[in-house]
Amino acid sequence: MADKHQAKGDAFAELIFEVTACFFKFRAAGQLLGFVNEHGGGTVGFMRSLATRGPMTVPDLARMRPTSRQRMQQLADELESAGLIEFIDNPHHRKSKLAKLTRKGDTQYLALLQRMRDLGAALASDLAEADMRKAKSVIQHLRERLMPD
Repeated sequence: MADKHQAKGDAFAELIFEVTACFFKFRAAGQLLGFVNEHGGGTVGFMRSLATRGPMTVPDLARMRPTSRQRMQQLADELESAGLIEFIDNPHHRKSKLAKLTRKGDTQYLALLQRMRDLGAALASDLAEADMRKAKSVIQHLRERLMPD
């Protein structure tokens, strides 16, 4: 039993090390492609949250990630200055505004998403789609166990 337990633990550790190494390389490439800002902030991830979930408060966006509200506010301010998001009144809270993609932000997000798809198709040209989807499923399962949304 211990050998099977150890083997599964080793496989998990190897997966996490590989995901981490891939993340850092993707973040570096992402800065060149506009997915990540110069400070390492996840521009495309922030915009994706708004595109898929609708307007959200900065504290809600921060709770979805293992980061501080202040860090998310800094990224939100950068995106607002670039005209990619705007802050609108929140019917549930007087002071905490909702961040919302602007028309320019929605267009930029869709362009970034297409660049990511093109990059993915090129990088994974020799991999089966089913394998990519299975890898995503495994990583999603582990993420949800570590920190549910």
